[in-house]
Amino acid sequence: WLIDESGMISRKQMLKIMNHADRTGARLVFVGDKGQNSAISAGSPFKFMQQNGATTHRIEEIVRQNNPV
Repeated sequence: WLIDESGMISRKQMLKIMNHADRTGARLVFVGDKGQNSAISAGSPFKFMQQNGATTHRIEEIVRQNNPV
């Protein structure tokens, strides 16, 4: 499952998602920016995962704003 805006997920929401994925055998891909808006509820599990060994890939070049015309 692709989880967008993962930085906004609370600890409780992350636990539910991960438990459900575990029960169903789903694989999870978390997309987001740990520096943007954080969850309204307690916890920052997306940031925690990145700081504690989760495989992380970064996009270093933003190309969507380019206008060749």
